[in-house]
Amino acid sequence: MAKVEFLDMSSTARALGMSEAAFRAHVLSGNELAFTYLSNVAAFGGHAEGEYLPPWSESTWAQTKWKDLGCTFAPTSFGNEKEDRLPHYLVSGWVGLDRALLEEVLAKRDRRIDAQHHWIYVVDFHSQKDYPLRVATQKGTPLFLSVDDIYFIKESPSSAAVVTTKKELTTHLRIIRALCEMAGVPRRGGASSIEKQLQTLGFSGPIDDTIRPILQEAFALKPD
Repeated sequence: MAKVEFLDMSSTARALGMSEAAFRAHVLSGNELAFTYLSNVAAFGGHAEGEYLPPWSESTWAQTKWKDLGCTFAPTSFGNEKEDRLPHYLVSGWVGLDRALLEEVLAKRDRRIDAQHHWIYVVDFHSQKDYPLRVATQKGTPLFLSVDDIYFIKESPSSAAVVTTKKELTTHLRIIRALCEMAGVPRRGGASSIEKQLQTLGFSGPIDDTIRPILQEAFALKPD
């Protein structure tokens, strides 16, 4: 299987003829898989006992490698008996990022990966099946992820779909602009107001740092 190529966020946006803010909004809408590159990072996997990564082979897993460390991993053990019974691995290569982690990195520019709340995924690019893992770093050596560490598949089917939906994205931004004008949302400080309203409605996100560039994009639109 040929290796998949990856581009950073700015390069992906340029390749698709989009602004970075518009592409970021597209990513946050859940329409694009995000990846990062790991080098010999310990992780434990599966949602339950008995869920394991399949045997590694270069023909199938050209993007990611792992070493099976068994079900006892004392150097990074959390002292949690349930977690100790899960399979542990040493992972290198490209892995997918879970939605919560991606949103936090894009909002805060960098984020410590929390084994209790964040998932990474080993992805089979042929079958589109993914295998969830949790990073198991020692307390003294935390693993941080920044915006510069986020990549996307080059010329993937989903990326090609972005080009065809650029008009749709512009339509969404126009609707946001119209709703902001109707509701009297100010150009400065409007993101925090929208975040508060989302919380009132019972939504956990997005936060103001995510909303702000989308509003800026909407307010920057020029009439036809």
